[in-house]
Amino acid sequence: MAVDSADTKEIRVFRGSRGGLAEARPIPVGTMPSYRLGSADVTGDGRPDVLVPGHGDDTVRIVQWKDGVLALAAWMIPLSDKPWMVVGEDTNGDGRNDIVVVHSNAVGVSLAGSQGFSEAPGSPFAVTRATEVATGDLDGDGRADVAVGPWVGNEVTILTGTKRTSRKVQVCERPIGLAIADLDGDHRGELLAACPTENRLAVASWSGIQEPSVNLPPELARVLTDYEAAWRNRDAAALARLFAEDGFVLPNGRPPVKGRAAIQRHYTDSGGPLALRAMAFATEGAVGYIIGGFARQEGERDIGKFTLTLRKASTGRWLIVSDMDSANR
Repeated sequence: MAVDSADTKEIRVFRGSRGGLAEARPIPVGTMPSYRLGSADVTGDGRPDVLVPGHGDDTVRIVQWKDGVLALAAWMIPLSDKPWMVVGEDTNGDGRNDIVVVHSNAVGVSLAGSQGFSEAPGSPFAVTRATEVATGDLDGDGRADVAVGPWVGNEVTILTGTKRTSRKVQVCERPIGLAIADLDGDHRGELLAACPTENRLAVASWSGIQEPSVNLPPELARVLTDYEAAWRNRDAAALARLFAEDGFVLPNGRPPVKGRAAIQRHYTDSGGPLALRAMAFATEGAVGYIIGGFARQEGERDIGKFTLTLRKASTGRWLIVSDMDSANR
């Protein structure tokens, strides 16, 4: 077990034994360590090393087992800002542990290579008021993803894949004690967070971690906002007018519905609260599509997803050619 001692610029390691923990042995690290140590094999010798956030000089220091003792490694990793926490895990699937560092408003990823460590493309990644981090394979691709908790707010930021694509998951207010563990044995980790303001533990699976939203150009955004308004107002005629004359509704578990008149009949007596968001879109000439998710209220977690294929009319207005949706559960 290792703890830091900021005032003396050292860490203290308690050795385990059959009788318990032995007396702490101080190891000078040459900088003020703060505030959370990490451990991972980053030297490639098969033993876990101690990862020290060098708050006093913007570095990560490494304490390794060498020649029968724990000692400070001769090399360090320079950083662009003060580190608060450091962990190590393989984030790109090459079999070597990388180093993940929490800064005040960002998370940095340093990739292990044959010549040492170098910053990942795009690192550090902006995360406002980042406070802690956990790593583990959430999506089952064999690479560790990065979960970052905020000092304020209710969203954990997830960085996935080699491009560190950012997405957010609502967990609880001021989530702390983040961890990632495969609880159900499906080879995908669950995100765990303690919720101090609610006295509970939050568990989020990968299916509950949503794809990020994208902004649509105004002419495509209008399709979604008009759809929302017609659905909320239970206005089947207004919904039908959003479709091309030969448009389709492809309802889940039922036959296709073709043409505006049939679509209006299909939607009669349907409607209610609805919030649509886009996850992807594209247009080429007079055709296009929108892929998205839907919820009952804006800001809530998606309860389903949809695809809209589109065609631009001679008036320049985009109309729906096909509408297909399904529930997430």
